Amino acid sequence: MSGDFYWFHEEGDKIFFAVTDCTGHGVSGAFMSMIGNTLLNNIVKEKKYSPLR
Repeated sequence: MSGDFYWFHEEGDKIFFAVTDCTGHGVSGAFMSMIGNTLLNNIVKEKKYSPLR
């Protein structure tokens, strides 16, 4: 796993997506990807944040 990842979430008629490039390769890049994925899930899915209100 590298420091690049994509993220996608669909809720009702809204689609959220992110294409990210985290600095780092190997373990450090993978760790940053895991943090980014977790934060996006927390912000959009759990806290129901939407900039499209």
